[in-house]
Order: sequence, then C-alpha cells, then structure tokens
Amino acid sequence: MSRRLSVSLLPTLLPPQAAGTALVIDVLRATTTATTFLEHGAAAVMFAPDIATAHAARQSVGENVRLAGERGGVRVEGFDLGNSPLDAAAQDWTGHTVVMNTTNGTGAAHLAARHAERVLLACLRNAPAAAARALESDGDISIICAGTDGQVSLDDCFTAGVLVGEFLRLGEFLPNDSAQMTLALLDRWPDPLAALEASRHGQRLLHLGDTRADLADLARDVAFCAELGVSDCVPELREQVADGLVFR
Repeated sequence: MSRRLSVSLLPTLLPPQAAGTALVIDVLRATTTATTFLEHGAAAVMFAPDIATAHAARQSVGENVRLAGERGGVRVEGFDLGNSPLDAAAQDWTGHTVVMNTTNGTGAAHLAARHAERVLLACLRNAPAAAARALESDGDISIICAGTDGQVSLDDCFTAGVLVGEFLRLGEFLPNDSAQMTLALLDRWPDPLAALEASRHGQRLLHLGDTRADLADLARDVAFCAELGVSDCVPELREQVADGLVFR
C-alpha cells in the first residue's frame, strides 16, 4: 500500500492533520550546521525557540554548552558561534551540547514537532541517509521547507526535491503536488551548488561574504552545504527540555 509523501513549501503550509515522520529542511544553513555538529562529536544539538531561551539554556542545561545562531546571516550578539557548518566542522565537539537559534530553521522544527510523531533534520549532505532513516517507521512522510523570512526558498525546495527522489527510489509513495514540483527542480538544476547559488538566500550569503571581511567564508559555507550524500548523520528529535528540541 502506498504511503503519502507530502512537501510543505513553508512551515505554515503544513497540514494540521500531518503526522508520521517529518523531515525539516533549512539547507542554508541550520539543518546542515546541526548535522555537522553531531557528526563532529556533539552530545546533542538543542533548537531553542528564541534567543532568550537559548541564553537561559546555558544555565539550565549544564556545563559545556555552546550557543550558535544567526539573524540575517550574522552571529547573534552574545552567542559563541554563528550558523556556519564550517565552524562546526573545525573542531571536536565531544561532550558539548550546542544550543541553536536561527532565523528560519529552528522555528520550522518547533512547528513540525507539534504535529509529527518523529522529526528528523535533513540537508543535502545527509539526504540519502535521512530518507533511509525515515523509512524505518511506518506511516506518511512530510518534508517541511523552512523557507527564508516567510518566503518560499529555492534552496530548501531543491533539497526537498532530492529527498522526494530518494523516497520514490526506495518505496511506493503518493506524492502531493508540491512534492512533484520540487522534484522538477532537479531537471532545471542538475548541480546542487548551482541551485543554492541561484537562490535568494544563497545570493544573500554570497553578498555578505563579498562585503564583510568577517564573513568571507560564506561562499565556502554555501559550497559545503551543496555537497550531496556525504554524511550518514541524521539528527532526530529525542526529547524536549526547557522549551528546546533536543536532537541526537
């Protein structure tokens, strides 16, 4: 029997009756960065609902907490790190909990957690592994694009198309119209990097990297986020602590 495979182009388009397994995408850059932190030894990544909760978590979660996040692509004041996956890949995070809050991705994950039985974080780097992990459970599959500042974003939709292709390759599914639309993007952009660089969000990051010396690595961030199928790490929601979503 075929399962339903739905893509929500924005978190606000997630149907109220959505259940089963949800895969949240913020490929530029929150879900890529969270995946990279765990891949490099972090004990957990917590998605805080807002900046104040993230700061409070430094006290409530315990020792070895690092705050990471951004607003408009720039590190939040008082946070230890921005939202760069290259920074996450630069050292060993064994024993650390990383608390994240970002412009788009963390909020999308909180919305997904209200509906779905399982929540996974997906990006291009872990797309094949994320699809395989989702299929460990029965039930319908929902792919949720975080978008950019409340607008549909090409980068997340392209990544959703990659996931849709993986699911259709691995099983019997009934894709909704949005799923079929995202799948068509793969014909328009065979190269993932070209798709990310063409997106409004990608263009914004590239512009920031060109105009601010402290953000010069943003072009490398975009290239890192565009690497397809290089990680087997799939963050999964395990618990909720102090209003935060804890992924391991």
